[in-house]
Amino acid sequence: MKAPKIITLQEAAALIKNGNCLAFSGFTIWRRPVAMCYELLRQSKKDLHLFEVQGGFHSEVLIGGGAVKLWEGSRIGQEIIGKMGVNMSRKQVAKEILVDDYSHGHAVGRIMAGSVGIPFFPTALAMVQIS
Repeated sequence: MKAPKIITLQEAAALIKNGNCLAFSGFTIWRRPVAMCYELLRQSKKDLHLFEVQGGFHSEVLIGGGAVKLWEGSRIGQEIIGKMGVNMSRKQVAKEILVDDYSHGHAVGRIMAGSVGIPFFPTALAMVQIS
């Protein structure tokens, strides 16, 4: 069996090109790639497309640092701190970032569609307006 190749954080970040689409796992403050996000900023990455079911502090770091052009996801939150997204809100109002906000179910459906190579995943989820 071939031994796995181990690369540095700097080498891993260098594999990401300007304009790439990124998706991160984890939940709110748990298992988030904050060191990678700082390294992406250090390497001056730009125009990234960030797709997440659940954004967090790492999202705010990348957005606040000016690396993200398009953010798609369900929310940016910090668990007990609650919903945040101060950098995203500021950049969205200034028209420096495009934001597409989905329900959690719709975001997961998009990931499922991509994983099986289809353009969309049909769901019975409905948009509900609360007045």
